[in-house]
Amino acid sequence: SLVFLASPLMAIWELKKDVYVVELDWYPDAPGEMVVLTCDTPEEDGITWTLDQSGEVLGSGKTLTIQ
Repeated sequence: SLVFLASPLMAIWELKKDVYVVELDWYPDAPGEMVVLTCDTPEEDGITWTLDQSGEVLGSGKTLTIQ
């Protein structure tokens, strides 16, 4: 599965089969805050977290922690 980070911290829609979009509100001047995203699936492998459509990989696995 592939998840794009794009506001509530849950998948907003399925972009295509096994590709879900998650939106985050982003304020560059705000102090950093840790965000933990979890993919609620029985699968352990094949989960990739990317940053928008650039495809930059942020991590893999069921959980992604970003700050």
